[in-house]
Amino acid sequence: MRYRQSLSSGWTNIPKQFNPADTTLEEVLLATLAQLQQMWKAGANWILVLVDFYQQTKHDPELHEMLKREYRGWVAEIETYVNVLKEQGWISHNKDPHLIAMQIIAFNEGFTTFSVLFGGSNREAFIQGMVKLLA
Repeated sequence: MRYRQSLSSGWTNIPKQFNPADTTLEEVLLATLAQLQQMWKAGANWILVLVDFYQQTKHDPELHEMLKREYRGWVAEIETYVNVLKEQGWISHNKDPHLIAMQIIAFNEGFTTFSVLFGGSNREAFIQGMVKLLA
C-alpha cells in the first residue's frame, strides 16, 4: 500500500497544470486519472486486494488499525486534491473536502469492484459520477 502511494507522490497538484477558464472539471479529472495510471503503471484493481486483505485480517486488531490509518491517509490526500480544485475554481468553496473525500473513496471502490466483477469499466460513467460528487 505504501509503495503504491509513493508512486503517486504529487498527484494532488495535477489540477494546477490547467486553467479553469479553458479546461472543464471533466477534463481535469480525466487528466488526473491518466497521470495516476501512468504513475502506478498498472490498473486500478488493487481495491480487490485490499478487500481480500481485510477479509483475511479482520480479526487482527493491529492489522485492522494499520488499514484504517492507511485509509485516513488516503482521505487526507483526496481532501488536498479537493482543496486544490476549490482554490483553482472548479468547485464551490462551500464544499466539505473531508466529506467529499470519503464519498470519492466509496464511489471509486464500489465502481471499481462492480467493473471488475461484472465486466469492464466505463470511464465516462466514472467521470460523470465524480463530477456529481464534486459539483
